[in-house]
Amino acid sequence: MMGIFRAGVDAGNGRGLKKLFGLFLQYPFELVCLNLFFVIGCIPTVTSPLAVVAMTQTMINLCEDVGSKPLRSYWKTFFHPDLRSFLTVLALVVLEILLCYGLAIYLGARNVGWLFWMGCGVNAAALAALTMAGFYICPLLLLTDMKPKQIWKNAFLLAFAKIPYSAAALAAIVLIWALCLRFFQQAWVAFILIIFSYSFLISVFCSGDWVRTCFGRQSRIGEEDSPCIG
Repeated sequence: MMGIFRAGVDAGNGRGLKKLFGLFLQYPFELVCLNLFFVIGCIPTVTSPLAVVAMTQTMINLCEDVGSKPLRSYWKTFFHPDLRSFLTVLALVVLEILLCYGLAIYLGARNVGWLFWMGCGVNAAALAALTMAGFYICPLLLLTDMKPKQIWKNAFLLAFAKIPYSAAALAAIVLIWALCLRFFQQAWVAFILIIFSYSFLISVFCSGDWVRTCFGRQSRIGEEDSPCIG
């Protein structure tokens, strides 16, 4: 477990912002289409975990330069779900929605005391922590055969151990959302065209290397093979 805090020192050396911006420039049409597919996949609420897993797998493939057909990759993953991924991501989505709803209630309140705003801060911190852990949950699901309990534990450990990277990814995503909501005259256009695919690409670009470095695909054979466990 403590290996999570030691491994990955050089994980990002060959993968800087240059490559991330290169992906944005290389796949502009595909990112717009993937965003549309994701929105369509989330319209039936029950299929939203499938859309999250499919989008994550597609972004992993893009970051790893695996294949050149991200649109086909999305639907292939979407229509071949497994119960482990579905239930784990469903729990994540439900928790995110509950925390967002709680934060909206806090922010909508008026003429309240400091104790109320302290609760708002706790809610916001919990949402940020869950979101950063969420960056690692889907890559762990897709790149390892860990059990859900182990995935949640290691996701929070990675989010904490790699806090500069997790926080930077979260800040970039928040900035994209803020800019889209500020400068798009109709906010829904941003949600339909770019906001989800861009957010997923940033989060997977940040988290994928650390998951591979700390656990590697060999952990599909057995957790004892991971360089970060023990």
